[in-house]
Amino acid sequence: MILFFCLFLSFQTCSQAGDVIIGTGVIFKSGNVNFTTNHLMPFSYINVVTAPHYLWMNDTRICITPISSYVNVELSYLIPHPLVSVSGDKILGFNASKTVGRVWFNFTGLKTNYWYRWRNDTSPFNLIYSNASGGINFSFVSWSTHGFVVYDLGALSGGSGGGPVGSSNRITSFFLVGLIAGVLVGGLILNHKRKKEKS
Repeated sequence: MILFFCLFLSFQTCSQAGDVIIGTGVIFKSGNVNFTTNHLMPFSYINVVTAPHYLWMNDTRICITPISSYVNVELSYLIPHPLVSVSGDKILGFNASKTVGRVWFNFTGLKTNYWYRWRNDTSPFNLIYSNASGGINFSFVSWSTHGFVVYDLGALSGGSGGGPVGSSNRITSFFLVGLIAGVLVGGLILNHKRKKEKS
């Protein structure tokens, strides 16, 4: 506890990006989560918050909540300033290790009402839309050790972030166009078969 308090005091004095370099031997504990890094990483700000449990690094708050037992998180990348990311930028990358049980991942400090994509090393990319507080969250249940990444996806349709209405409308429009085309083609084929049967 004294070590964390001393580290907290030293981190609070930093003002420039990269003023704090964290090595692989440093463990930050918040609730049932042990945070480490897998290489030397520079940070401008670090705060371990114990109630509620989260780790605040640079401009991003990382709250990882295992439903049972501990989870170990090894950070490999964290963008210094996620509010200035552009489409395609990697926002964060980490490995998480656990034996069993659901784990919720929540990241705040991102762009508000904006599209991101995330994946783990066993699945394709998933779209996720940040809320009005600049937060995204997802969960995972199939455990051993898995890598996770989050990327800035940018606007899917117009505007700064695409908006849930605009983007959802675009996705829905593609679905509806496909559905209508399918019905029309199906109707034409059925109509053609009926004409052949009559002749």
